[in-house]
Amino acid sequence: MSTPSPRICFVAPNALPVIDPNIPGPIGGIETRSWLFARTMARCCDSPISFVVRDAVAPQQSTIAGVRILPLVEPLTAVRRAIASSVVRRPQFPWLSIRRCSPNLLWQLPLLALAKLSPYPHGLSGGADTFLQSVQTDVFCTFGVNPASASTVATALARGLPAALVLGSDGDLDPRFLEGADYANQYGDRGDMSLHLLQSADLIVVQTPLQQRLLKERFGRESELVVNPIEVDAWTNPAPPSNSLELPSEPFVLWIGRADHTPKQPGKVLEIARALPDVQFLMVMNPFDSAVDEAIRKTHPPNVIIIARIAPDDMPVVFSHAAALLNTSSFEGFPNTFLQAALAEVPIVSLSVKPESTVLLPFGTCADGNLGTAAEALRQIVESGPNQQQLKGLRAAVEDTHSADQQARTLHRLLCELTRRRQG
Repeated sequence: MSTPSPRICFVAPNALPVIDPNIPGPIGGIETRSWLFARTMARCCDSPISFVVRDAVAPQQSTIAGVRILPLVEPLTAVRRAIASSVVRRPQFPWLSIRRCSPNLLWQLPLLALAKLSPYPHGLSGGADTFLQSVQTDVFCTFGVNPASASTVATALARGLPAALVLGSDGDLDPRFLEGADYANQYGDRGDMSLHLLQSADLIVVQTPLQQRLLKERFGRESELVVNPIEVDAWTNPAPPSNSLELPSEPFVLWIGRADHTPKQPGKVLEIARALPDVQFLMVMNPFDSAVDEAIRKTHPPNVIIIARIAPDDMPVVFSHAAALLNTSSFEGFPNTFLQAALAEVPIVSLSVKPESTVLLPFGTCADGNLGTAAEALRQIVESGPNQQQLKGLRAAVEDTHSADQQARTLHRLLCELTRRRQG
């Protein structure tokens, strides 16, 4: 008699905008990847799949694309996000350190303090969580080194359940985590929390061979490699654009990221754009740090158009009109946008990131941090066009290696094995 497949619960609290395009909010790599894994697994594997999201209100549907949506309703979600970008939690008095002054903190901090006195403190703030205690599952799968993942793993440990941690970027392996409570990253997450998470997760899944090496060298942990998934069919036959989508005149250089100093560095886009005044740039800049967002919008040159968000279903048609994709991050994991550009046969120019993948072909041009080199590479692409033969070869390699069905089945197998080991 065969053992039934385990119930799998994904935890990516900020993924609601990618699950339901009608919900406003930023869409990042973790959110895109976690939801693609979940809905693909629900379609092609035989496990019941649930997905924990957090927002101020519950979504209207309880099941989407075969995945049961479990809403952690938290009215103060927006307040928590704002505080996280301005305040660092400390282990001793005065408990908090202001890293970015904002008048809003005068009312945000007292409001959040009152909320913590509630007998139902659902916050996924690092410790075992009462909401996750009630989730019916056999294994948790959480994404990124952050308080939500720490809560997920802590809750799994308290319940005697296994938990898998899927890394979101190279920043999840910052060696400064070893400094413990003396270090906090740009999101205010302390090193001791991150270190404990990396030490206590039953399984760690990495995106690249580089992450596999760094995890072993810095933290002594073995891992499994599951490369980023992408739905090939959606990029073969793009859906018609939504009525609200307005694209600049061709050709344009596309940049997708969020408004932060690190790691996305949108200010670098403006420097490159100023060096190419005759080239149009489209920045899809998700809100994050209001000061960065305001500064970019006030100082961008006339050849830069900025929009806050593009619906996931519109991404293929946006790429189909782009001359090139520009990446200015100081670090990444493996950008979903690189896969999207490869399937759209759009050349990639990266300022600093050299992602490693199981695809042996290069993902475009890396400027090794030199703004002038990046600008010249973009200029040549716009004026002369890309190497079509190379782009077709890269697309074929991505189709073969990164298909969503293939990678979802791989992750499903790992989660099933993890559950059987724990139960056995």
